[in-house]
Amino acid sequence: MSSFKAWLINAAPKGDLVRLSFKTQKGALTLWDDYRPYFYLQTKEGEAERVADIMEKHPQVTKAEVQTKFASILNLQKEPVVRVEVESTKFFRKCIQDTLLVPGVVQACETDVPHYAKYLMDKGMQFFTPYDITKNGDFLHDFRKIDGNLPTFSFAAVYPQASGYLALALPGQAPVSVHAYGLRAALRKRNVDVLFSWQGDTLFPPLKLAGTYQTPLGCFFDDVIHIDVRKDYTRDIYADDPEYNRLPPPEYLLELGCERWLRVVELSWMAGVRPDVVSRIAPGRLNTFLHSEAAKKNDILIPDLKALSETPKTLRELLQLDKGGTIFYPEPGVYPNVAKLDFSSMYPSIIVNFNLSPETLNCTCCPDGEAVPGAPWHLCRKRIGVIPQGIRKVLERRLELKHAMKAEKDPIRRRELDLRQRALKNILVTCFGYLGFNNFVFSNVECKEAVMLYGRHILEQTKLLAEEHGLNVIYGIVDSVFVQKTDGPLEPAAVKAFAVEVQEKTGIELALDAQFKAIVFPAGAQGGRVANRYYGLTTDNEIEARGICIRRSDSPPIVKKFQEKAIHLLLDEGEFFENYQKCFALLDREYRAIRTGAYDLVDFVVVRNIRKSIGAYKVSAAHVEAFKQSPNPHGYVEFVYTVDGPTPRNKARRELVDPTQYLYLMRKSLSELRNGLNSILV
Repeated sequence: MSSFKAWLINAAPKGDLVRLSFKTQKGALTLWDDYRPYFYLQTKEGEAERVADIMEKHPQVTKAEVQTKFASILNLQKEPVVRVEVESTKFFRKCIQDTLLVPGVVQACETDVPHYAKYLMDKGMQFFTPYDITKNGDFLHDFRKIDGNLPTFSFAAVYPQASGYLALALPGQAPVSVHAYGLRAALRKRNVDVLFSWQGDTLFPPLKLAGTYQTPLGCFFDDVIHIDVRKDYTRDIYADDPEYNRLPPPEYLLELGCERWLRVVELSWMAGVRPDVVSRIAPGRLNTFLHSEAAKKNDILIPDLKALSETPKTLRELLQLDKGGTIFYPEPGVYPNVAKLDFSSMYPSIIVNFNLSPETLNCTCCPDGEAVPGAPWHLCRKRIGVIPQGIRKVLERRLELKHAMKAEKDPIRRRELDLRQRALKNILVTCFGYLGFNNFVFSNVECKEAVMLYGRHILEQTKLLAEEHGLNVIYGIVDSVFVQKTDGPLEPAAVKAFAVEVQEKTGIELALDAQFKAIVFPAGAQGGRVANRYYGLTTDNEIEARGICIRRSDSPPIVKKFQEKAIHLLLDEGEFFENYQKCFALLDREYRAIRTGAYDLVDFVVVRNIRKSIGAYKVSAAHVEAFKQSPNPHGYVEFVYTVDGPTPRNKARRELVDPTQYLYLMRKSLSELRNGLNSILV
């Protein structure tokens, strides 16, 4: 026997063993451990022993025993269930099918939980956690969790070449050409731990590399973890670059992949999902892993069949209970000296703070439990629900990362912390909607509605507290408020005192997100008040905006640059409407700059997604015309407005750019800054 320090990076059950991949200070190491797949059977009353006896005689069942569990999340009493242990993953599905023929069986449970997840839950192990490992030959003998930072991983990026070979890039080295069938050996020779690709999932599965251990995704080369960066972007709500359809330059792919790796590590460690899987599933799905782990810790079976997720309601009840988030719509205008405050993870905090879960809502053990505002419901006081237990550790970890990020002075380290906390935000943002998702095994629409009712109540309470502090809420939406002093300048001390009292009264942190020199709320297209459309200049001279040109991914860079200059000109100093007239001189200068060649071709590129087949488009829009000239399989088109019409980027020439078309787009972007505003400074 020997002992060493190692970090678990992957687990893959196969047959009656599980393959464990560890990262050590000296490199990768593979160990094996015994594994018997299992599932549970709910039976009719008094039938558990008989069902266990029948299953014990099944040729592929190694053990069938009666245990007591909470057969449902809503059950208050444990009941007998049958735990069926199968000799190999090979026979797992066949055994489940055979149970349907056994009289007295109501349903099977925990058949959809991945084998590796059940193994880790039972063992109490986590990915990317350091352990003191004791091994006996190639088998795991024992482990003990210890403290320690992550080891250094080695990275590589791979992308196809026109020659048909793959280019393999490593940090600080020139790319080398590798044949597809030699990729495995090349990775092993260079001791690569993590491989990045762009759309690699469409490239690697057809290779069928001989002798290579592959997951069902076809994305695992021995102990090398493959991350398809594009697929990871499509599943990240808070990715930096909204243009994830665009193929990044090869030299950028490695850098981009290393940033995505931080996200993968954080989510894999927190949710218990394999790193090669975490970037290939929707963020909402991660909630299932979190809540399944919480359920198992509480001896609650994880059902395969989804229960009724919503009780029938009358129209009157729906109008009372099924409401969206509260919005305080802003009056169109220009507002100086404004503070924006955000609730930290409002909906997840509501779930945790108020103990919202299917088994705690309207529980039978606490008829006098806490009342849900605006609903004839109450919440349990005696037990913590599965949903709050699953979410709490993610919520606390994200708040820890956010506080560390604010205190961090090193910009590189601060960036890393930000990437990690945003990764967890994907889980927290989706946990609320997942409560009402009928394909989630613990879904409950009433819980989702209760969260919304609490959110409305808290925002309305916040508005009243703001008024008590002499502040006017000029705009509020779901979990943010924009406040302005009703008389005189807005002092930081007043904002802090307001935020502290809100946190004391609601139990949710309210933090200053930005302070604006001035902020503008334009009107909507029909001239009325709208939400999520504003732009402002902060006291740090940075622009924050929603719903306008600089936030839209289909705006060409030159138009975004013009609008940014116009916002600075409008709000830096002086009177807004006088500055607006100066913007026309800026418009003329930009137009002349286009005509004289001051901008490169890349500044004129428009990127648009092709969301359906070209034949389905009834109107031949600019992006459709460009796509017809140069179709590509990536579902988007890059084009430039030229004197010859919309031209694909790869065929466009700088001297043929149409200045009048871009003048029109810049005029349009200037108009939306002024839309619906009168001459009164609010």
